[in-house]
Amino acid sequence: MNPSEMKAEVARAIEGNQDDIIGVAQHICSNPEVGYTEVKTANFVKEKLEGLGIDVETGLAITGMKGHVTGGGGPGPSVAVIGELDSLRVFDHPLADPETGAAHACGHHCQVGSMYGALTGLIRSGVLEHLWGRVVAMVVPAEEFIDVQERLELRNSGAIEFLGGKQEFMKLGLLDDVDMAMLVHTAPEGVMPNQAALAVGGTSNGHVAKLVEYTGFGAHAGAAPHMGVNALNAAMIGLSAIHANRETFQEKDMVRVHGILTRGGEAVSAIPPQVVLEWRVRAGSPDAVVRYADKVDRAFKAGAMAVGAKVDITNIPGYLPMRNDPML
Repeated sequence: MNPSEMKAEVARAIEGNQDDIIGVAQHICSNPEVGYTEVKTANFVKEKLEGLGIDVETGLAITGMKGHVTGGGGPGPSVAVIGELDSLRVFDHPLADPETGAAHACGHHCQVGSMYGALTGLIRSGVLEHLWGRVVAMVVPAEEFIDVQERLELRNSGAIEFLGGKQEFMKLGLLDDVDMAMLVHTAPEGVMPNQAALAVGGTSNGHVAKLVEYTGFGAHAGAAPHMGVNALNAAMIGLSAIHANRETFQEKDMVRVHGILTRGGEAVSAIPPQVVLEWRVRAGSPDAVVRYADKVDRAFKAGAMAVGAKVDITNIPGYLPMRNDPML
């Protein structure tokens, strides 16, 4: 059987199992869970992979798993197909979990469905017996770099070392026996070239995450505001200082600076004594990430200095920039 014939057989097997494959993606979309909490999703994916005859090792980086199938042709390279388990947290998404706000707004349900579809095609078609090497199902948790405070608590407890699932897989040596890894990802309209249904290429910025904690001093906002140190004002000045630097952001660096305020005070009648932000600095090269992250730190420190507050900035390595190799 030549490569063209094998591809045709795999495609027929995928078409013949499309309801099952699409159903996997739909089920995951309807049951979203954020990173390192994807217990229901992991159990479901485990059952589906075992239904294909794949033995999987579970509990990797808390909720991840790994399994493989071996070609009948003999030893050869190991190619991993990656699926990411986690969702984002978007409370106003139409399919969000009403209690947690978890929602598959980044399309990981489609990604896991694609991984399952590829394995289904290879196994159900019988093509696998004509191939050399192994195909590895790599099911990773926590791709989305969110809930930074909660993940730092996991790290402090020893449950993880890295906040991202792929980073944790690398630390555990789970990619050491893989020669090449691939995945597919959904993209917003207008991002991929020619609006193709499936496109190869594109880039992704690297980033560093920041947990920024301002500490002031509480006081009654009506009776004695002069006795307090307003941590919220410090944060607002810090954000204004970031905006004042935006004219120095160069187009070639593809800089994006953004974040959320996760704690802004407890009562409107009290001067906020503590404010917490989760922030992100993205850029197209490692050098640019470092340069702009330094500018952002400087701005946050300026906010604290302006009102006499304290600020603690925890910088957390995110992901390196991605550059697709057209030859691969």
